[in-house]
Amino acid sequence: MWNESFVSAPQLKRHPLGCPSQIMRIVVAVMVGLSLASLLRGQDLLPPSHAGPCPSKGRPGFPFTDRDSLRRTWYGAQWRALRETNLCAQVGQARQVLRFVWVPSFHPTIAVIVRDEGGKYVLWAKKLSGAGGYEPGKLARDTTFVLTRTQWDTLVSLVGASGFLSKVGVPPTPLGLDGAQWVLEWSGGGKYYVVDRWSPHPGGPAYPFRQVGEWLLRLSSLVADSVVVGY
Repeated sequence: MWNESFVSAPQLKRHPLGCPSQIMRIVVAVMVGLSLASLLRGQDLLPPSHAGPCPSKGRPGFPFTDRDSLRRTWYGAQWRALRETNLCAQVGQARQVLRFVWVPSFHPTIAVIVRDEGGKYVLWAKKLSGAGGYEPGKLARDTTFVLTRTQWDTLVSLVGASGFLSKVGVPPTPLGLDGAQWVLEWSGGGKYYVVDRWSPHPGGPAYPFRQVGEWLLRLSSLVADSVVVGY
């Protein structure tokens, strides 16, 4: 414990930070701040506020059991061509998994999956040969690489800013005839959540959600920015 009797009055006057008790409070505040910063860096899990329980074992899950028959049939064909299954079943030993699927009307569907394996962040990107609004085609590209911690932190920041994690959620977008579906799924700890938006335009309320997809698509190197901007 600090004993102020060890410091003379002249020394207190000369000290730029004030009296020893003030110095001690500053030291404690700095230590607490550093501890909180370290704690926050470790709390990079992404449990969305609206996440619900994963489907019971044996059920195929989204999109194969979606209530909307059109989405169930359309997305189901695209997901199967991508060789993607119920996201909950893919978590395994990972802390969490994010899956972004971009379904454009006239270009191939692309899926970007990111696994958080407790300090190791693995990205898996896939591209079909057909078109999102028509026949899906076959799996044409398949690539995997490890993300840096900086890239993971960027992804966490983008997802956080998109509304995906919050109670407010991602703003809705109007439906249109031609465009792209931007679908982001999350699973971890026995929970699941999905957000599906049609062509969230730059400058619109759902633009931060679009930025998550744009960043993942750019990182995958499977589609040119000039193509993405049209959707």
